[in-house]
Amino acid sequence: MSIKEIISKNNVKKILNLLFAILSVGGIAYYLIIGSTGYRANNLIYIPFLYIYYKLYVKINYKEKKFVYSTILSVITSTIMILGVQLERCNDIFWTLSTLVKIVMLMFAFIPIYNNLISLLDRISNRPVSSELELSKKNKLIIFGTLLFFGILGFLALYPGLYGYDAGYEIMQMQYEDVTITTHFSVIYSYFLYWFVNLGNTIFNSYTIGFAMYSFVQMFIMTFVAAKICIFVHKVSHNKKLLILSTIFFCVFPLHIIMMVSAAQDTLFCGLIALVLIEIYNLAMDTENFWHKIINPIKFVILALLLCVVRNNGLYILLVPAVLTIFFVKKYKFRSIALYAIAIALFFVYKGPILKKMNVVEVDTIREMSSVPCQQIARSYIYKNEVYSEDEKALIEKVFAYRQGELFEYYTVNQSISDSVKATMNETFVKENSSEVIKLYVDNLIEDPENYVEGFLFNSLGFWYPDKTYPDYRIYHPYIEYDMLEAKTYNERYIEIERNSKIPLYDKALNLIVGKNYWNNIPVVSSIFTCGTYFLLLVFAFFYVIYKKKIRLLYVLSLLFAYYLTLLLSPVCIFRYCYALVLCAPIIIAALISKDEQH
Repeated sequence: MSIKEIISKNNVKKILNLLFAILSVGGIAYYLIIGSTGYRANNLIYIPFLYIYYKLYVKINYKEKKFVYSTILSVITSTIMILGVQLERCNDIFWTLSTLVKIVMLMFAFIPIYNNLISLLDRISNRPVSSELELSKKNKLIIFGTLLFFGILGFLALYPGLYGYDAGYEIMQMQYEDVTITTHFSVIYSYFLYWFVNLGNTIFNSYTIGFAMYSFVQMFIMTFVAAKICIFVHKVSHNKKLLILSTIFFCVFPLHIIMMVSAAQDTLFCGLIALVLIEIYNLAMDTENFWHKIINPIKFVILALLLCVVRNNGLYILLVPAVLTIFFVKKYKFRSIALYAIAIALFFVYKGPILKKMNVVEVDTIREMSSVPCQQIARSYIYKNEVYSEDEKALIEKVFAYRQGELFEYYTVNQSISDSVKATMNETFVKENSSEVIKLYVDNLIEDPENYVEGFLFNSLGFWYPDKTYPDYRIYHPYIEYDMLEAKTYNERYIEIERNSKIPLYDKALNLIVGKNYWNNIPVVSSIFTCGTYFLLLVFAFFYVIYKKKIRLLYVLSLLFAYYLTLLLSPVCIFRYCYALVLCAPIIIAALISKDEQH
């Protein structure tokens, strides 16, 4: 065989396919052994994977546009996985050539996956649309009824609902006149919770029954939200299989079942994000029909207002699509901007005069906004103390006026939650010396970028790393609350609520899967339990929208981008914070395969 024949295009492609397959398997092998001592990369189990990857690469056309997008997505995913596993297992990122090599190798393992996923979505979106597009009222009721049936089963299994650690205080601040009501928790939500609990005590002389009434109503509301999502998915995608899968998902997914009856403002807040996302889609992609009925803009304003009222960061989430309306909405632009403006203006009326009249005290937000900087400074101070001058160390001691013990003494224990660090921050001093504090932060960011990056990534690890395992002592809190609050242990004035399951077998199953974190042991399926998986879905959606040139969908997704940014800046990664992306996952998928164009 001549050299010319050996280096023919066909043979070069075969060699590349084999090389990429070897790199793929090698990347997976090295990923699995990071932070481990009892495993080897030279295992026979990898041989069939080598063959599979070779066959997958044979089918790839390297000249196609989707190969380029698959490669970009693979680089991002590989980086997330390698940096994530290092932080997860080693508490550190190794800024070495070895890490870069592992990222490059693992990248090749994801390229065929993304390439085939893009091909699958292309095939689905290119299928002819059935003439029977609309769901009948009867079918809509069947969807709602099915979801409600499973919601009631979950409610009975967890009866009277899940009494979380925030709920005790939220009720107490409404129950006693001598307890100051603050804006730390949503006032309207706290009153909603207290009203039902108090009603049960008034009528039935039982706080437990009142709490059950609250849980049932919230479950009913979230069932409506889930039904709305499923119906919207069918309307947009014209895909019955996706409708069925979405319905089944909301019927049986344990974390969703638990959240529906959890006493946490995040449940309703995340439901509102899903509803607002649907309205933004209608505004952007079905503009004429949106403005055809007066009820649509009214509904938009009400939902947007509630989004801001139920949780403080709702305003920041809403501001992003509000600003982008200028660029993405061509027809009825000023009307559309007005919708956001009205909702935000009403929120400031509520936040100002109305809450003031109710004697609600507005808490200072500096501490809550400082979660990431606090973690970064703490990590840098502990692991690279030499970059700080004596004057800077003295300033840090004034900023973090710790109550007792050593400075940042809990950081090394709970590196994935900022509460123990930011709780020691002297807000008054920071306000009065803001320029000095900012200079301190920026100067040492330049001096010690590694620990600043790691401090941020460690604090938000669960939000972006799909292989996160729980429980994790570093976040202090459980990933999702399952056990009831032992109220009197925290505060004698908290009301006591105990679980009294009406379906003990279902309760035991949920406790095994969620309470005991057994979901970690279920291959593949466990991926849908972690926040990082939904982050990858959002990243994929961003690039797929660009690939398909459905640019207006970026405007719709901007609500979720803004939402996820607030998550990355939040104090800790727990499921209730990222629950909205789980609710919106079917909406995202439906939007990606939709055939709708703006009209």
